[in-house]
This record gives sequence, structure tokens and C-alpha cells, in this order.
Amino acid sequence: MKRVAIDISGALSAKGGIFVYTQQLINRLPDIPAEFQYLLYACFWSGFPDRIKHLEIPPRAKYEWLLRRLPQSLVFPLEVKFGLPIQEAYLKRNRIDLFHGTAQVLPVVRNLKTVLTVHHFDNPRHILYSNWWRRFYFKDVMERATFQADHLIADSYFTKRYLTEELGIKPDKVTVIYHGAPDVDESTINRPEILRSLKTRYHIEKPYIVCVSHINRRKNITGLLKAFRLFLDTVKEKVQLVLVGKPETEYFKEVLEAVHQERLETNVIFTGAVEPREVHQFYWNAEMFVLPSFLEGFGIPLVEAM
Repeated sequence: MKRVAIDISGALSAKGGIFVYTQQLINRLPDIPAEFQYLLYACFWSGFPDRIKHLEIPPRAKYEWLLRRLPQSLVFPLEVKFGLPIQEAYLKRNRIDLFHGTAQVLPVVRNLKTVLTVHHFDNPRHILYSNWWRRFYFKDVMERATFQADHLIADSYFTKRYLTEELGIKPDKVTVIYHGAPDVDESTINRPEILRSLKTRYHIEKPYIVCVSHINRRKNITGLLKAFRLFLDTVKEKVQLVLVGKPETEYFKEVLEAVHQERLETNVIFTGAVEPREVHQFYWNAEMFVLPSFLEGFGIPLVEAM
């Protein structure tokens, strides 16, 4: 039986699109006939090993765990800059036949077959204003991984076009597989007491428009705030804007400044990262959903909101 390692490291930080994708993947794989043995692999340092509890593992799943306590901020530079196969020896000792990178990155390997899921590439202009890790991740780590992988999974034809036209990847190396969205039990989100609790918890006092997104430059949150100011001035409605997602520190300073410039202090609510159950409660009870991104490979929140 072939042994397939699925990299879940990228799903152990903020609960964004990669978390949703990885969670759905490990939920669905047990439904496929057992031609493979799946192993959940993670390489991380902070919160080891308790951070894996963020993922919900189906009771019917018979996954093995491969966990390594290594700081990615150290491992990736050593692997990428010096070509050191730091993680490969561990994977080979565990008889891995195929490695699936779910978060757009791969360890440096020389004798191991790999598949990489590519969710999006950031605009170079947005990378320029990001912190050093984000620049390194998108420019060096991701691009190297796309060329190293034996096959690529793109989440849309838009992403595939970028890979083939901008990076020169051969089209037959890329397969498009759309993302899905989790099933939702409406009884857990569509009850008056749930709405009251949500509004109380996050100080929502008016009907609201919701945006579910990481708060970074690519998501165009400052543009959304300007549009929201125009909306309030035009329609004269008493509405709040709820921004659900983890903020990126440097860009968040610009967002807070825009809130002040547009006189929106009493109209905008930042929730930070929330649990998946609460995300769907925000969708269900909102008057409108918006996603103003400059760039999305797929846009999982669009599917979730529908």
C-alpha cells in the first residue's frame, strides 16, 4: 500500500482558506477506497504539538501522524538558500511514497515524488510592501516549489494561467481542481438566540455587511472602507461593517488610519480570527457579503457565503 504524506503545517496558523482546504481534504479522504495509507505531516515549533487540535479529524479516519518540532522560519531559508534536504530524511525513514504540499510550499527533496496545491500568487506590488517573511515565502519558497513539484493542483483556471503564462510551467503539469466548502448544519446558525449571542459578543448594534478575509494588502480592505463611507453617505442607512479575519500587523496600521480618516469608528467592527462555526453565523445573519480583493486564486469565502 502506497504511503502518502499530507502536509498540514499551513493549516495550523490562521484559519483562512488554506485551513478550510486542508480540513475539507482530510474530512473527505476517508471516503475514498483504501488504496493508500494517509499520514498527516506537520513541521512547526510554536505550540508544539497542541496546535494540531485546531483540525477536526473524522472518527472514521485512520490517519498516522508525522510531527516534527522544527521552526519553519529557520528550516525554509536553510532548505531554499542552501538546498539542504532537512525534512526529506525524516520522510524517507517513514517510507513515504508521495508528499502532498497543501499550502503552496514543499520541503527540498531529491528522491521523493511530490504534488503541490497552488492557491494563488501574490501581486509583486503587494509583496514589496510586506514583511520579509511574506516576501521570502511568495517569491522564493513558492516559486521554487512550483518548479520542484512533479505535479501541480491549481484551484482555478485563473491560477493555472498564471502558472503557465507567467512562470512558464507546462500546461500538462497542472490539473485544475476547484475548492469546496464545508457542509453546514443550519440548526447551529439559524436561531434567534444564536443571533442575539453573536451580536452581544461582538458589539453589533445595527444590521451589518460582512467581509470574511485575512486583513492584508491583497484583500483591499482600505478600498472597502472608502466604499463603505460612500455607501453610508449615499443611502443614509444605519449599517455596520464587520471584518472577520486575522489582521496582518503592518497593513493593519493603514486600515486603522483609514477608519479614522473616513470617520467610521462607530461603524466598523474587527472580530479577529474566529471559529469556523462563528464564520457561518456571520454569513447567515448579514445583510450583505463583500469580498473586495485585488487578487484571489479561488476565493473560498464566496462559496461559503453562497
